[in-house]
Amino acid sequence: MKELFKAVRQDDLEKVKRILDDDPELINCVATAPPKKDEGQSLLQVANKAGNLEIAHYLIDKGIDVNYMEPDHGLSWPECYTCPVLIDAVDFLIDDYFDEGDIEGRMNLIRHLLEKGADPNKTNNRRMNAWDEVINTYTDAISSVDEDEKESYEALLKEVLEVLYPYVDILNMDRIDRDLKEYRRYSLFFKNLILNRDDLYGVEPEDIEVWEERFVPIIPIVKPFYMKNNPHYENDK
Repeated sequence: MKELFKAVRQDDLEKVKRILDDDPELINCVATAPPKKDEGQSLLQVANKAGNLEIAHYLIDKGIDVNYMEPDHGLSWPECYTCPVLIDAVDFLIDDYFDEGDIEGRMNLIRHLLEKGADPNKTNNRRMNAWDEVINTYTDAISSVDEDEKESYEALLKEVLEVLYPYVDILNMDRIDRDLKEYRRYSLFFKNLILNRDDLYGVEPEDIEVWEERFVPIIPIVKPFYMKNNPHYENDK
């Protein structure tokens, strides 16, 4: 098994194929330390974070569990962070944007994961799903993005949302009340979008400055998605 993870890390696709041909049961094995950074993770998770996308595609086509998430060992965020590979794939895509990496390759991996059953509604141990992750990443980064890059950055995030949209349930108010109740601003942001309420509806006075800086800029990007198939909007017919 160690040789298999080593081959994934070294981007040795032929060796990965040989090992899995000899022992197909290893497809859903998980890593053990060392190295500590891979412990508990699947072959697909390791291939994804190593940027070895050809191996990642091969593993997906071989039937690896695309919804596996490593155990948290009883630890909660922020002591321990765990997530399904789709959320990691979204994060690495956005990282590659800033690092001038393989944007097209990362986007194709996200599409492949979704086509093979990766669930964008599955949450990390912060109770955020892949859709939340895109919104969260945008609101964290937009204030630090150079003015001449904002248009292309927004276009990238919109493309990710368009890829996720057919698969994710963004109108699930119960999920927002349950999973995001500890994130007061986020839950209000999503509720306002779902219920077609004014951007600042329900915002506490002490939050207005943060809200306008953090959330208002992304509303034009995400609002069209919330208008689709939403009974709270008159123009979704």
